[in-house]
Amino acid sequence: MRSVIRAAIALTVSLSLPMFLVAAPAAANGLHAAIVLPPTGCAVSRTPVATFGPVRSSFVHLSGQPYGLAVTPNNQSAFVSTDNPPSLRQYSLKGSVPVQKGPNWWRSSSVGAALATQQPGGLALSRSGSVLVVATANGAAVFKVESPRNTPLSLKLIGDLMSPGSQPLEVALSPNGRFVFLSNHVGSGSLIVFDLHSALIHGFGPKDLVGSVSLGSLPGGMTFSPDGSYLYVVSEERSTAESFGSLTTLRIATLEKSPSRAVVSTVNSGCGSVRVVATASAVYVSARNTNSLLSYSASALVNDPNAALREVVDVGGGPIGLETVNHAKGLVVADALGGTGGALAALRIGRTGDLAIAGYVRSGMYPREMTISPDGRRLLVGDWQSDQLQVLQVNALLGSWRNL
Repeated sequence: MRSVIRAAIALTVSLSLPMFLVAAPAAANGLHAAIVLPPTGCAVSRTPVATFGPVRSSFVHLSGQPYGLAVTPNNQSAFVSTDNPPSLRQYSLKGSVPVQKGPNWWRSSSVGAALATQQPGGLALSRSGSVLVVATANGAAVFKVESPRNTPLSLKLIGDLMSPGSQPLEVALSPNGRFVFLSNHVGSGSLIVFDLHSALIHGFGPKDLVGSVSLGSLPGGMTFSPDGSYLYVVSEERSTAESFGSLTTLRIATLEKSPSRAVVSTVNSGCGSVRVVATASAVYVSARNTNSLLSYSASALVNDPNAALREVVDVGGGPIGLETVNHAKGLVVADALGGTGGALAALRIGRTGDLAIAGYVRSGMYPREMTISPDGRRLLVGDWQSDQLQVLQVNALLGSWRNL
């Protein structure tokens, strides 16, 4: 399935169509004028890639194609999942270059043969760092993270959350750590909710399933609002009959009790909407098939969804991963097909929320997922086709931005 998707991406972004996704200027009263996507929502353009000066990064070769990334609360270690072949490993971040520690936990005897044959997907680490949840072909695997003194971290499989959908990609832990949210990428087009707290106390089983929410076709990335009130989920297509994507806002308090009633709004987004991040005032979506980054007003997604879209910026070829940096004053976007095979686009977020491209940083081939360390100092990027993990020093990136 992933190889088919990869071929489709390459075909889509090779097109050279005019760019119609243009933000309207701000109105005189300070409010943003409404922005309307083109009829198809799929206009494509290509931005020439101009790089910054040298920005310090380190790279480490992996045993497969990286997908899930998670950094421990003490900023000293990262977990990385790969496919082709499947692996789940720990890397130390104490030095200037990541160093692999311990075995491939996906192949260890504690995992079991049935799980080891699956490809691990997205990762979610609890705020305490004691629980790691991994998306699998059938749901999610839950590991206890143990940290013996003066030895590498170790993982122990403690249960499985079985999904009624198929090919889950992304997983998230609720802000209180009690619930698991899983986006079923193929088939059901839904978000699945599990009661992890109950499973840890009473044992894993069918009762862990709280319910589901119907989303668009091919749901993927998700993120929480900074205050923990909302969950944002993007789908590559709003439906199988519509080519543009969608952004769904869900109220977490309702999602944890009655998932089907949790939808606050669903709005159109760019074609191939794959990842989403949020600040207190804005929600940003990467539209892979239109080389675009879309900006929405967080308050309008709740109170006036039809006027929520604020700006659409051409950021380069095939954007996927997103992450905020510098206390939400900047964004970094992984352009999977930027430059000579991959680039990271850095953007400034203005005081009014407007976006401006500051420049580009070279990466490996097909940068895909990214995450930032809890202290905000390191940005981790999975260069999918290069089979490598890239670690970018955020201060070096910020030092190259002008007027930030």
